[in-house]
Amino acid sequence: MRTTIRLPEALLTRAKQRARSEGITLTALIERGLESVLQPPVPRAAVSLPVCTAGGGVWPSLWTESRGDPLLGLDVDNPGFRALYEPAQTETSSEVDAS
Repeated sequence: MRTTIRLPEALLTRAKQRARSEGITLTALIERGLESVLQPPVPRAAVSLPVCTAGGGVWPSLWTESRGDPLLGLDVDNPGFRALYEPAQTETSSEVDAS
């Protein structure tokens, strides 16, 4: 059966070159392409993702930038971390000598 299709010139040129390089006719190349596109999709196997069942949730400090960088693995609740990165607490006396 004969039919007429309109193709962009660049696409037709590429198709002719491909058919020539594979040693087939332009008609055979178009048939092969249509068959490929019109085949029913191959069913894929379902993928099951692992589910985390550990408790604890997310550190509240992950959402604050002032307490360390969780991507670097800093344990912001570690006293050593606090000593290095949090400002030193100075004790102030609020007692008044009444004598």
